[in-house]
Amino acid sequence: MDHQKYFQEYETSNYYDGLSASRKAGKFGKDFATLRETGQPAQVQFRYEKKYPPMQRRTFLNELGLTMAAACTCGLAACSKSSGSNGITPPTNVSFTLDLNTVLLSEGDFLVKNGVIVARVNSSNAASSFTAVSAACTHEGTIINYNESQGIFICPLHGSQYSKTGVVLLGPAMSNLRQYNVAVSGTDLTITG
Repeated sequence: MDHQKYFQEYETSNYYDGLSASRKAGKFGKDFATLRETGQPAQVQFRYEKKYPPMQRRTFLNELGLTMAAACTCGLAACSKSSGSNGITPPTNVSFTLDLNTVLLSEGDFLVKNGVIVARVNSSNAASSFTAVSAACTHEGTIINYNESQGIFICPLHGSQYSKTGVVLLGPAMSNLRQYNVAVSGTDLTITG
């Protein structure tokens, strides 16, 4: 390296003059002051190169390759973890009754009880106006919601979508929700399964 040229570049750029007082007082500023006053080789450059030697192209590409391989491996591991039902077990031996005078009064209303989500999909009190499926998303077990405007169940965590009967419409979930039997007697809605 041509030390005189290095000195002249910083001399003409007034770099040292632009340093704050704290930087001038520190080791960094003192090295430039020495350079400016004595014209000796830039000690800053030598100290920097000893502490941080220049990286060779091969080293850079190797480290970049290792970093990318690690990132891809983590990404693949995350994807493989989310496939299938992920061990989510829907409730069994479900049996409960809801009073239609107090809950699910309007079309689009839904509630979660005993691990089952029950939604009113039509305005009448017939059994076909209600649907009941397991409330836990089969992807990672998050409690799903019913979206009245689309007429589907949606997982708020990763966006999995299910039909009114629990069939997967959009992943990442890959397993359907369990559907439960719905019966209406007067104002009582009974869920079993």
